[in-house]
Amino acid sequence: MPAEPTGAAKIFQFHHKTNILHSVFTLKSRIQVTIYLVNKFDNIETF
Repeated sequence: MPAEPTGAAKIFQFHHKTNILHSVFTLKSRIQVTIYLVNKFDNIETF
């Protein structure tokens, strides 16, 4: 068995890594939006 992954395996690994990165960024922005909205509603309640 070759130690180096084949071309197809390399492409698959690359896509897998970018998918993970993409979901991390998506999650991060969702959390930031949620925090922003929560803060906004908290400010409305204080008035």
